[in-house]
Amino acid sequence: MSDQESSVDKAKRVLDVLYDMSEVVNAGLNPEAIGTCVELLEAGVKPRALAKIIKTLKKDAKIQRLNSKN
Repeated sequence: MSDQESSVDKAKRVLDVLYDMSEVVNAGLNPEAIGTCVELLEAGVKPRALAKIIKTLKKDAKIQRLNSKN
């Protein structure tokens, strides 16, 4: 196995673990969203700011779903 393949495998395992953790805490994030969050964090976005944005987006989406039912 080459170094590149092992890095890809390692990254996939990390994302799998992060997804499992998000399921345990009922974060409601799919694997794609978790990958995007990791990319944002690696780009320098502050974790608390990212968490606040995610919470706001989830709240807004819930409100829109409730409004669309009425």
